[in-house]
Amino acid sequence: MSAGRAASSPIGGFGRWFALAGIAFAMWAAPTASAHLWSSTGWDAGQHLGTLVDSYRNLFRPERITGSGMAGAGFGATTVTMLFVAGIGAAVAGLRLARRRVATARGLASGRDLERFSAKAIVDRSPVILGERHADPKRSGVLLGQDRYSGRAVWVPKESTVLVLAPPRSGKTSGTVAPAVVDHHGPVVATGVRDDIMSWTHPWRALAGTPMWVCEPMRTDRPLPPGVLEVRWSPLAGCEDMVTARLRAEALFSALPKGGANDEFWRTAGHALLAGYLMAAARQDGTIADVVGWLDRDTDVSPVESLRDVARLLDDPDDVLEQSTLLAVAAQLEAAIAQDPRFKAGVTGQALQAIEPFRLPAIRRMCEVPMAESFDPRTFLVEAGTIWMLGSESHQRQAAGVCTALTAAIVEAARQLAREQGGRLRPPLLLALDEAVNVAPIPRLEQLLSTGGGSGIQTIVVLQSMAAARHAWGKEMGDALLDFNNAKLVLGGLSDAQDLQDLSTLLGQRDEVVAQASRSGRLGLLDPGDQSWSWRQVPVMRPDEIRELDSERRGEALLIARSAKGVLIRQPRIYDRTPPGVAGNKQRLGRRRGR
Repeated sequence: MSAGRAASSPIGGFGRWFALAGIAFAMWAAPTASAHLWSSTGWDAGQHLGTLVDSYRNLFRPERITGSGMAGAGFGATTVTMLFVAGIGAAVAGLRLARRRVATARGLASGRDLERFSAKAIVDRSPVILGERHADPKRSGVLLGQDRYSGRAVWVPKESTVLVLAPPRSGKTSGTVAPAVVDHHGPVVATGVRDDIMSWTHPWRALAGTPMWVCEPMRTDRPLPPGVLEVRWSPLAGCEDMVTARLRAEALFSALPKGGANDEFWRTAGHALLAGYLMAAARQDGTIADVVGWLDRDTDVSPVESLRDVARLLDDPDDVLEQSTLLAVAAQLEAAIAQDPRFKAGVTGQALQAIEPFRLPAIRRMCEVPMAESFDPRTFLVEAGTIWMLGSESHQRQAAGVCTALTAAIVEAARQLAREQGGRLRPPLLLALDEAVNVAPIPRLEQLLSTGGGSGIQTIVVLQSMAAARHAWGKEMGDALLDFNNAKLVLGGLSDAQDLQDLSTLLGQRDEVVAQASRSGRLGLLDPGDQSWSWRQVPVMRPDEIRELDSERRGEALLIARSAKGVLIRQPRIYDRTPPGVAGNKQRLGRRRGR
């Protein structure tokens, strides 16, 4: 009869011998050190084995030990105390060693692997990220949590992009997004579907004394935290330039769900039409209401005439290129207006979908602002401000277009400023895009993830599943999104079987030792039998093990970063920190919500 079972490697015996050697040393060292404290004759309890044994036999009656020169219980009490302290220390060290060995045996990051995630490694990167060496790792890195087995802090540099896969109520906001916002030194754009992200992070961001804004297009009359201003921003800002107008139209279209191949044709045509109208409105110092009106009256040629009037006023030889651009856009709009009604209806319909939120009074109040008074992304970056983009659960569809367009405008301003600063924005910009699909599905996210870190734009994108990414950005980009980041942080509770299998595959496989025991059966249970060892390949973590991570209660998460082995971490919650200016017990803001 034979049986197989998984077992630890035979080489694990080294740890047991090491522990036995430590115990033997403590048994010798404790009475020896105690004797030096209490003996009046210079007696050495550890001079040979017989003396050592005698000292333990008469631990609390040392006067019976020949030549000890001691009396009373002091020798015994000191020896026992030393052994107790040594035992506690050995237990703690042994537990850490054992836990670290468990991680290594499971194919997860070893102590050496964790060095690349240490605060020292982050500080060593600070000259590249900040332009100078800075001793505070928070300046050039993001603390994600502590290694589950060793308790060591796990950092990633600010040039890393982080993709967070987390279902609702798994602690993604309180454990990942809010701590990153609080610790960041520089401008921050933080998105979310509730006020939690603002209420949790406002006390720390207010300390910097830099401007704070909230962009919640459908916000009611709820009071704002002290020092926070409501954004008033014109979507036409910067659209005098055709490149900016196209980027703005692209951002507005990005808030719409992706369709099929046929839908993409109409989206492209609608995108071009909307860009032309945005430029025309900006050139005549109009408002977004003008754009809505032109699309409603699809035979209105006033934007064409407006562009041509502006072009005629440009009579300087240096304005030839600008003049030709204006005339080209005017001709494009004129051709679109003159199209067959059925074709035009398809194109105009797409543009109307993108511009639909601007019909709502609340959004028009926010966006119909003179461009001279409009929120300026460049000034926001220079002043290292904070802006919270909030799209309430009941109004996400209406708010997404505005939040997406404004976020994209800030990103583009950051890129331009980075080019002026030698290629890297300093201090870095943090984009903490919680609920990115629902609040701000910015266009060309894959490009931002792959190149933004090197420009001083760190992006943390939080998704509930990869299926949500495919819905927002299309199947091709959604499928490739896992590749366009330096670090993947996975929280428990995911339910998409393909996502879980992909993550398990990324972690790779490990060797597992299997013990094979065989017995002849003649001696029954007394038969010692024969034992042999073999190896087999098993996943580092099975899909079900990833799904069962206890993120909500214990803050467990899985980090997969670049070529490193996986790291199981535990994330403290933002509400376990004491807000600035709050004395006594810690405020546990929103703990019941488990966000």
